Amino acid sequence: MEKTVCAGAFHMKQATAWIIAVILAMGLLWPAKAAPESRVYAQAAAGTPGSDIAVPIRIERNSGLMGFKLTFAYDSDVLTPVSVQKGEVTQSGMLDDSIRVSSPGSFEVIWSHSADVKTDGVLMTLVFRSAQTVPDSTEIQISFSRPDTFNEKWEDVPLTCEPIRISFADGAAPATDGTPAAVTQDDVLYAVDAALEAQGAQTITQVKDKDAFVKTVNEKVQAATGNADYFSGADALTDAYAQAAAQTYLDRVQQQVDGDKILLSIDHALTEVGAKTVGEVPAGKRAEFVQAVEAQLAQYMPDAPRLAGRVDTQTAMDTLDALQTQVAQDVDDSVPAPVEDHVVNHAMVVSLCVCAAAILAAGIPAAIHIKKKKSKNKEESQE
Repeated sequence: MEKTVCAGAFHMKQATAWIIAVILAMGLLWPAKAAPESRVYAQAAAGTPGSDIAVPIRIERNSGLMGFKLTFAYDSDVLTPVSVQKGEVTQSGMLDDSIRVSSPGSFEVIWSHSADVKTDGVLMTLVFRSAQTVPDSTEIQISFSRPDTFNEKWEDVPLTCEPIRISFADGAAPATDGTPAAVTQDDVLYAVDAALEAQGAQTITQVKDKDAFVKTVNEKVQAATGNADYFSGADALTDAYAQAAAQTYLDRVQQQVDGDKILLSIDHALTEVGAKTVGEVPAGKRAEFVQAVEAQLAQYMPDAPRLAGRVDTQTAMDTLDALQTQVAQDVDDSVPAPVEDHVVNHAMVVSLCVCAAAILAAGIPAAIHIKKKKSKNKEESQE
């Protein structure tokens, strides 16, 4: 009898162990519930005919973003995009849009940074101007480019994008949420340069009391635009200043110097450092190359804006790379002024090689974004 009881207990233990093993295996094999995708949306907005409407675009459940590319599609008979302003989530990094180069009906916004940003809140604020004659309501569709929306591990980050509804019902007031005036790049440059002068510093890196410096810059930004505490810290301020300096450099140089002279200046500077393209300039000669380009351009533009001292060397190189790309494309698409043959040939080669890779038609953020995606492809090819 005792043997029978012991045998039964033994089999019971075996059965229990088997059941537990099956349950554990099912738990391991059962697919884990996927984390919810980051949500990009905007609260319902309201406006009146002929008014400017500010629409804050928000993100929640942000798992971490180092770059994104969003497309906004709208009814061009009802709305005209005016500007894109940085939000709290994109304070650091480089933000640019294609409003001025896109056909009516849609535009793109691209942002990139050097590390993940995981905060929730306002990604950006879009400002639209409504037509004088409008329907009761209209929608703006948001979509994202999966290859260009990624985290610091170079993993694609999917987004759930919800349409934006704008109402023009009788009595509706513009949904500005008390949004202050847009902070322009000129506002940033003026505020930072004035604060640097007040502290007797040439560059931000020379500033000893960063907190006091940020406070001074914020006060100047608020006085000009109404935006209080615009910069959250020195890093965000430094990034915004670098972006403003780079974009201002691109705009002013192309407005005031002929394209062939820009290419000739870059070509001469490349010869000085023994390189054929901007990307081939040795690391130890990049600062020298930046100064050489500025010295060459000063022959045609005495009041040329400067990059050296305002931005770090890598940002300066990216800016000059973008300048060469944009000018080469313009020269290739038009009848160039008389210039040395090797410069024209150089412009055409650069244009054919790089214009197909451009994400947006203007701005240093696009060049940086492309560089990051190329880095991702390079890393993947080495695995």
